Amino acid sequence: MVKLKEMNPAENIQAMPDPPSLMASLKAGFDAITKHIWLILIPAVLDIFLWFGTRLSLADLIQKFLAEISAIPELQSTETADLIDAAGEIWTSIGESFNLFSALRSYPVGIPSLFAAGQPAGVPLTLSSNIEVTSPFAIIGFWLLFSAVGLFFGALYYHLVAQAAVADRIDWRLAIRQWPWSTFQVFLLALLWVALLMLIFIPGSCFLTLISMTGQPFGQVGLLVYATLVIWMLFPLLFSAHSIFINHHKMWVSVLDSIRVTRFTISKTALLFVLIFVVNEGLSVLWRVPEGSSWLLVIGVLGHAFIATGLLAASFVYYRAAYLWVQRKLAVAESSVIM
Repeated sequence: MVKLKEMNPAENIQAMPDPPSLMASLKAGFDAITKHIWLILIPAVLDIFLWFGTRLSLADLIQKFLAEISAIPELQSTETADLIDAAGEIWTSIGESFNLFSALRSYPVGIPSLFAAGQPAGVPLTLSSNIEVTSPFAIIGFWLLFSAVGLFFGALYYHLVAQAAVADRIDWRLAIRQWPWSTFQVFLLALLWVALLMLIFIPGSCFLTLISMTGQPFGQVGLLVYATLVIWMLFPLLFSAHSIFINHHKMWVSVLDSIRVTRFTISKTALLFVLIFVVNEGLSVLWRVPEGSSWLLVIGVLGHAFIATGLLAASFVYYRAAYLWVQRKLAVAESSVIM
């Protein structure tokens, strides 16, 4: 603080680092992963497991539930029956492609996966088998267990990617030493996200139900307004995990860092996440073009692993540059006020 008082504000401004660059961050992130290409094996192994491993299916449970719904006398009218049949086809398709092991792709920290959103229709080898989960309590238990495992290994994955992106080297000893502490912070962060989502979606669902009762045009407008509000509320938290792995900050401090960084760099940060979403989701469609029974899907698995890991590394590069830039900008503003 003493040095800040003695420095000239003009000198402070000249000493400020450059603001974060999107293209430079993307290039640096993919360069880092290219130098440590083995990092893509972590998401690739998860996808190989989801592809070839045993699947915990909900198909029988969904079929039983749909049969019970169809048997309700009050829903036997022709119009209602048609709606139930249409919804039943959608839910049957979801049940056939859903795998409870996909919870290993945890949020907000986790290992990216190409197959977490839906399983391939088949496998090249007849190694996989289905286990039907018919108890709702078992579903909840498995989901919580696999999510916890995903957060645990996701914390290590984030450590390694952050080191490659920021330090340009992998320090296994440091990563292993910090792993338990960062895992605990990640668990706290996940609980915070769950609490926030419940606070947002429970009253939001009631609001949308009331709006939809007034008519379709009002329902669509209400849905648009609600979606915009949710994005506006959650956007400042998109970097909420980064400071845990880069600056070794506690969960709550990392959340505040994320809010501060996104507030000062809102336009560039918004563009960054739009680019990440478009590139990742757009290429995911390409990676899944081969059938599940084709070995060509291995190319998609490796391609997705490289792109997802590179984009994560780019986000770490961008966040570090943005964090330093914001910190320096605040220091300059503080020194100017003191002077």
